[in-house]
Amino acid sequence: MKVPQYWTPQLVAEWLGDAAVALRATRDPERRYLANVRSWWPAVQNEMGENFAMMVAASQDGTLKAVEAELNRVKLHGATPEQVDRLYVVMGWMGKIEEVGAVRLVWARACGASWRTIARFTGGTRQAAQQRYRRILERLAMRLNRREPK
Repeated sequence: MKVPQYWTPQLVAEWLGDAAVALRATRDPERRYLANVRSWWPAVQNEMGENFAMMVAASQDGTLKAVEAELNRVKLHGATPEQVDRLYVVMGWMGKIEEVGAVRLVWARACGASWRTIARFTGGTRQAAQQRYRRILERLAMRLNRREPK
């Protein structure tokens, strides 16, 4: 995994988005619990039986032949090792965000939530949420550029 020498707010936002994608693709039974605890985390199906039931429901006539065709169409894949490494790095960043409610705002945006939805939960306007998000990313990039000792 290659870590940049200099962090910009755009690069931080990109890594956050990659971490959200990796988390969605990671198969982990504990993540199902976290998905129910934190409303921003997507609910997932990590049981083969649930996936099979979904395929049967999605097929037109519910026969085994239709289910097999649906299983061949859908490709289940997990996160790559590099994506998981980035995910762990990004999760370490969350401890560096000190502002109240900032982690939720940053993670919601990384997961693809719209500014309207974020503004509704933060209790402000879209512009205020966008400004706060940019400010948080700038502070995080500054902290990452300081190269704090491990």
